[in-house]
Amino acid sequence: MEDGARTKGDQNEFEWWYLDAKLEDGSLFVCYFYKVHFIRDRFFIGMNYSSKEHGEIFKLKYFKKNEVSFASDSCNVAMRNNYFIGNLKNYKISLDPNDFDGFGVDIDLSARLKPYRPQDGIIKAADDYFSWLSAVPNGVVSGDLIINGKKNILSGSGYHDHCLLYTSDAADEGLGVDLGGRRII
Repeated sequence: MEDGARTKGDQNEFEWWYLDAKLEDGSLFVCYFYKVHFIRDRFFIGMNYSSKEHGEIFKLKYFKKNEVSFASDSCNVAMRNNYFIGNLKNYKISLDPNDFDGFGVDIDLSARLKPYRPQDGIIKAADDYFSWLSAVPNGVVSGDLIINGKKNILSGSGYHDHCLLYTSDAADEGLGVDLGGRRII
């Protein structure tokens, strides 16, 4: 339940499931599954990969409402053939190379530390709030990385969090919301 979907689909809510990994070869991988409810429902996955061999790779893929599902009793997020599934100890994250221009991953993340919430995990400002769960503050990453059909084994350390934000201002004023340099309208 702790890492399951919390938003109900009401306007002005969004939440995301986030993974970052520092791999043994020095490369970095980040992905995030977003569920956004502002002016209209938006569902997307973003990913960044940085390595000496491949440079910087960024991909963003939007999905239709009928292509996504979110469990409320556990972390079980699916967007077409892509998923983020886990139980606060072990997670499986998969990105389908067909959705990301030949880039894909199949990652296992196993927690080394227990999950935590700083204080009560909620930051409030009037009617707005932000909720944060560090589901895997430190974990072991293993799996496969696929780039243009070539499969590489990956390993390293990883982190996963699940966050929820409710804000009234941006949607009420008809403005977009900036999520790490990408504007959601």
